[in-house]
Amino acid sequence: MASLSLRARVRGVRVRTEVPEQPVGDEALQGATNRAKAAIGTGDFGVGIEAGLVWSSLISDYFDVQYAAIVDRAGQVTVGHGPGFTYPPRVLENVKAGRPVGEAMARLTGIRDIGSKEGAIGYLTERRLDRDALTESAVLMAMVPRIRRELYARGAPHR
Repeated sequence: MASLSLRARVRGVRVRTEVPEQPVGDEALQGATNRAKAAIGTGDFGVGIEAGLVWSSLISDYFDVQYAAIVDRAGQVTVGHGPGFTYPPRVLENVKAGRPVGEAMARLTGIRDIGSKEGAIGYLTERRLDRDALTESAVLMAMVPRIRRELYARGAPHR
């Protein structure tokens, strides 16, 4: 929230996503939304993050995309996602065999719990970009309708 010039106290909470360990397609967005709704507690906002694989028929491959969902006390949910990237074929072969991406990346890299470190993107880009940057982008995209509220309001004037 610092990049938005907002003062916020952020507290991480463990919640159930109610989606598979390796979300595919809309399951990732559903997981982020479920996390946000479960996380709001007594706060003003609940923020949920979930990464998942999204199929592209144009390139016949999956993108890894991080989704963010933000829910407020009134129940309004806004969503966004960060940049997407593809995995090396060996990783996807492991995923198709039923392993989560984190486990498949550990087999490739030898790095356990890579998702709680620089993330797969950190390894794949040789740390030019890390998981935190993807998360920040996703959260910023979910904030867009809140930043320019006047443009997203029902009945906003059309020009």
